[in-house]
Amino acid sequence: DGQILACLALEPKVGAPLIAELLPQLTRVPADEEILRLAQFPEVPSCAKSLQNLLAKPESRRAVAERLANFRTKVATDKIGPLLVDATRALLTGSPEDRKVAVTLIGGFQMPTLEHDLIELVTKPQASEEQMMAALQALQEMRTSQIDYLPNLIQKGSKELSLQALATLVASRADEAPARALALYSQLSLAHRRVILNSLSSTKTGAKALAAAVLNHTVSKNEIDAPTADKMAHTLGNGPELKSLMAEL
Repeated sequence: DGQILACLALEPKVGAPLIAELLPQLTRVPADEEILRLAQFPEVPSCAKSLQNLLAKPESRRAVAERLANFRTKVATDKIGPLLVDATRALLTGSPEDRKVAVTLIGGFQMPTLEHDLIELVTKPQASEEQMMAALQALQEMRTSQIDYLPNLIQKGSKELSLQALATLVASRADEAPARALALYSQLSLAHRRVILNSLSSTKTGAKALAAAVLNHTVSKNEIDAPTADKMAHTLGNGPELKSLMAEL
């Protein structure tokens, strides 16, 4: 432990590979700052290997994964994500607590290879609402491209689940996502409609679809308040969609 403390005091890039060499000698799960130091340098082979070895051990897997999930805003998620796939897949087959950590990792570290696993957590009959909510939030973070199951959840789920499913739909990178959300618009509550308006007005594709919906009266022009109109104007720029929308409004 004394040697590791000394390594932590070094310049991070110098200390990280030294910590990677020392960790196998420990009989405890590495501390937060030790995991963070490794995760800051995934391009260093010894650091990447040390993380993978820790995640491969069932006795340390979840604790290390939880630490990495907490550090996802402090590290290069695109470089760390590929190192976590095998461990995350193993966590998905474990306890409810293991699955909860796995879901956070998939969304936070953008693991498209495990997107289908998240969708299974949402759609399987015995799924709890808590599990479904967490998986939907991760799918929202990933901007999922798979959306066929979402309209049913939006229409038939509890209010909280329905709103989260809608947030996942409007965040999707699927080309048809705005149209699928707007097709439900007339059936939805005010809270649901605000989710659609706030989200679609923020992206070029969404704002174009929303402008078209106002012009064909799927969305009432009275529902486009000043902040939403301003956001759409900024998003659409000087395109023909904006001119038609302004004329309608």
